[in-house]
Amino acid sequence: MKIACFEPTPPKHANGKRKQKSTDTRLMYGELLEDVPSDWQENWIVVPYPEGKRSLVSSGNGKTVAYNKFGNVLKRFESTLPNGSKVYGKQHHRDYCLLDCVYDSVHWTYYVLDILSWKDYAVGDCETNFRQFWLETRLVVDEMDPSTSTNSFYKFKHLRPIPAEDVKQMLQHPSEYLQARGDNFNIDGLMFYHRELLYTEGETPLLSLFGRHLSFA
Repeated sequence: MKIACFEPTPPKHANGKRKQKSTDTRLMYGELLEDVPSDWQENWIVVPYPEGKRSLVSSGNGKTVAYNKFGNVLKRFESTLPNGSKVYGKQHHRDYCLLDCVYDSVHWTYYVLDILSWKDYAVGDCETNFRQFWLETRLVVDEMDPSTSTNSFYKFKHLRPIPAEDVKQMLQHPSEYLQARGDNFNIDGLMFYHRELLYTEGETPLLSLFGRHLSFA
């Protein structure tokens, strides 16, 4: 089955280097609202938003780099993301990944909100439903590079959506709910992604951020 939004990253230029889009302002931001959409249960995906620093993380050429929303480098390191460390970079030189994350410095963990590219396939033009499926099936041990003593310090974990029927329960007892499903972070709010949303640079009304004290009528 061919997926229209799913395509390889553009080929390299004659000098052997791939022209990649600037990381500047590539992150997608939601509007900070107080009221949830009336159709949130049918058309929106709810993702917990941890306390931490928002980062755009890329892996490629045997290294991993984290950027802030302005495109400035926050950190360079090795990771188990495909082609994210020196040991496996030469074996998978074509692999390139780009992830939208929140960095939790307490647990040295990058919690992954969204995905733009995985192993050189761009998925930013795919709808939220597909990107979440891609994260769930790609951010697993079998798809990552093997762990070594130099690439396994920082962890990457998928921020799994909260089922609509569990959202109110989670808001009443956030710590207990998250711990019960194996999430070890402090929640800062909730992200509401419209199911048909494509990854869009900057602010979009189809992505909404709500504080943890959100209440439902």
